[in-house]
Amino acid sequence: MGFGGGGGPSYEPLETYLGYVAECIKLDGWMSRGKARELNMEGCATCEIAQKHLHPRLAGPHFKPMFSSPSPESFQVGEAAIEWAADIEGEEIPDYLHNIRTIARRCVYEGRDMGLAASIVAAYQRHLSTLRWKELQAKRAEIAQHVGNVGDRVRMKVMVEKVVQCDSQWGTSHLHIMSDDNGNVFIWFASSGAHETGSEIILKGTIKKHDVRDGVKQNVLTRCEEVELKTYFVMVDDTKYTFQAEKELEVRKLLREKLGVAKLPKGTRIIEDVPQVVSEERVAV
Repeated sequence: MGFGGGGGPSYEPLETYLGYVAECIKLDGWMSRGKARELNMEGCATCEIAQKHLHPRLAGPHFKPMFSSPSPESFQVGEAAIEWAADIEGEEIPDYLHNIRTIARRCVYEGRDMGLAASIVAAYQRHLSTLRWKELQAKRAEIAQHVGNVGDRVRMKVMVEKVVQCDSQWGTSHLHIMSDDNGNVFIWFASSGAHETGSEIILKGTIKKHDVRDGVKQNVLTRCEEVELKTYFVMVDDTKYTFQAEKELEVRKLLREKLGVAKLPKGTRIIEDVPQVVSEERVAV
């Protein structure tokens, strides 16, 4: 993959490689080498897929690229990630941050550091998500919107910001004030118990009404239930797809829509990501 040979380690430009990493993450999400090993998907880690796209002649005859070249935006993400990692401050910082800072400052990487180098983009994007969340919170009145239409059944990831206990002659209920990644506000009166403040949950519910309180648009929910979205990795020939779904049946539907087919190709593998447990592989007929 462009490394090895000669009398010592071989180095490659970090900036170019991270452009390919950013494009792979944009198209197929992030997968670490550890997660790929855990799922028995050797060769499917993002760092390896990006390296194959960077050096397609060395990727093998069965490799099917997702793109011919990263977009200018992906190269910009890679450059920004290097700048962010190189500017990490402090001497007493976690080993991981120290290692990616070292790689970013020398602007090259070698084969053994490929996984760490690729993770710079993922770490940078997590950093941006944290900043964006804080910004959304500060501008809530400006950005919060009504979602969908009254009566719609919706599913979304929300963070529980506050829970207020409400006692009445009919018993105790808990008012949940929640928000999604876009800064939209959701209100839910739960009679079955309270979720922990600060927790992130996947909630399925019906939009009861659209409201406005203190100048902030709110979405009032009813008939809510917490659901679990599982991560599924799908292998079609040598191409990997990633889906978030409640059940495998939903994955099959999403995959058919993505491929534009009525029936899944023979030999399609659907692999459920079960933390700490190697998931079962199933063959779709």
